[in-house]
Amino acid sequence: MTNNNDDEYNQFLQTHQLQLVFNNIPKHLYRRLYEKMKNEIFDSGTYFQLCPVDDDDEELVKPFNPERRYYVSTIENVILDPEKDENAIFLIDHAWTYRIKDARNDLKSIPNLYERMASLMNVNSDTKEDGMELILQRMWKFNQTYTLTSTQVDPNLDLEEAQEPYW
Repeated sequence: MTNNNDDEYNQFLQTHQLQLVFNNIPKHLYRRLYEKMKNEIFDSGTYFQLCPVDDDDEELVKPFNPERRYYVSTIENVILDPEKDENAIFLIDHAWTYRIKDARNDLKSIPNLYERMASLMNVNSDTKEDGMELILQRMWKFNQTYTLTSTQVDPNLDLEEAQEPYW
């Protein structure tokens, strides 16, 4: 009798193994990745953090740079060996997933989204409306796109909209 967890894990492998191979994910990390995805474990913050590069050197006279740069810093003295430690794989959540036609409304209606994006994109403005304009202009430097496909698409709906990419 097979364990239900093993059945689910094998289904995960059937679905994702090609992606894992193409992305050079070591096989010993597959099960832990499955567990993190299944249980939505976003534990990267216990191992490392993204920190903005401090460009605020008052002795240098230079124009304001709206592009914030980041570096990765480990938490305390955490050392992970990706060859041996199965926890050396992390899920990273999207900061914001949207469709272009919804972007402005998302910034207005999703709690704390405007503030998160303004901080990420180094937007300082007098009004929220001006800030939203800057975010909508700068977001393209941060975006990647993907398209969701579904077997549940209604053929009577506009297929072009159904295939519209998410950013």
